[in-house]
Amino acid sequence: MSIAALERAPLRGRLRFDEPAAKHTAWRIGGPIARFYEPAGVDDLLRFLQILPNTDVVVWTGTGCNLLVRDGGFPGTVVAPRRAFDHIEIAAESVVRAGAGVRLPKLARFCAQQGLGGAQVFANWPHTLGGALQMCVSREQQSLWPLVEHVVTLDRYGERRTLTMAALRERGYLRNEWLVAAQLRFGAPPSEPRFARARTNAGHGPLFRAAQGREVHDLIRQAGLEGIRSGGVELTVDDANYVHVKKNACVSDLERLIVRVQNTVRAKFGVRLERQVQLVGRHR
Repeated sequence: MSIAALERAPLRGRLRFDEPAAKHTAWRIGGPIARFYEPAGVDDLLRFLQILPNTDVVVWTGTGCNLLVRDGGFPGTVVAPRRAFDHIEIAAESVVRAGAGVRLPKLARFCAQQGLGGAQVFANWPHTLGGALQMCVSREQQSLWPLVEHVVTLDRYGERRTLTMAALRERGYLRNEWLVAAQLRFGAPPSEPRFARARTNAGHGPLFRAAQGREVHDLIRQAGLEGIRSGGVELTVDDANYVHVKKNACVSDLERLIVRVQNTVRAKFGVRLERQVQLVGRHR
């Protein structure tokens, strides 16, 4: 569909063309996005997805902490539904229903206000609930798993599904289908609330997923890669699965660093590190 046709479409959300990815990812780097849409609600989102041609590649993002757009840009569509799915409510006693766009610190505050325990550990995580659930599917994040009763997904054709976390894990990585809500059961508040250790770079997520039961930052340190640089990107000292991104950095710097870490760890330990961050788009 042409830009003119999209501009004439009866949409209530905000549609932008050639939008800089740096404005919408926690890394503050990245090339232009051909189409960037912030839906006004679920019905508006469905209308937008129906307008797009079936061949168009669609990527969703929450806070942008796990998304990188290569420097040459992304010719597809990025949907940012966080505001449309930012609702949170009490569904029953000790049960919370929340949209996938709810930030985990907001969930932790809400549960604390309601006298519910179990969410305090998420107070310092930068992710949305949807992003954390996807990490749960990839087994990178385990602490959310016992709390989830079910999740709701939506595919690009408008079909909604309600799944248990076990069923979601069996399906694995979702393609053309996205997490939009979840129902969670919390317990009594702890006598001494526990909070997760704050990350030095809490703005974005880790580079790699958990690796064969071994801590990723330990593997990177043991490989002698702690603190290495690539252009304007540097592995942190306190947690080598995170990076400092300088103002002069570009996505190609980070991609080269990721490949170097993967190759070195595989050569030394025979362990294949899988990216947690999603890379899309073309090289410049």
